[in-house]
Amino acid sequence: MSEMKNVLVVDDEPSIRALYQIAFSHSGYEVQVASSGEEALEILQNKVVQVIFLDLNLPGIKGDELCRKIVAKWPDIRMVAITGNIQSFGEEVCRDAGFNYILHKPIQLEDLLNATREN
Repeated sequence: MSEMKNVLVVDDEPSIRALYQIAFSHSGYEVQVASSGEEALEILQNKVVQVIFLDLNLPGIKGDELCRKIVAKWPDIRMVAITGNIQSFGEEVCRDAGFNYILHKPIQLEDLLNATREN
């Protein structure tokens, strides 16, 4: 049996966190959720995570800045940007920050699950 993949969802919207948590749990993933970049960094101190779904437009530390911090400390984590407005950041900014994948809202469940599997 393959090792269970641990996923971290970072989004300031409680409904989004709950929706993703249900979707990933039902698909066999262990899920952590954080409502801020600071909370995500705390979780990463104590939990091994393979994939992070990160909303770009967080209060406080923005998604691209948080991605840079995470990639610098945990370079093997797969980073997935979640955005409703890519124009405010730009795909190049996301790639430069270290994101492996960018998902645009509204997001289909299949796209979420595919982003955990792709290399």
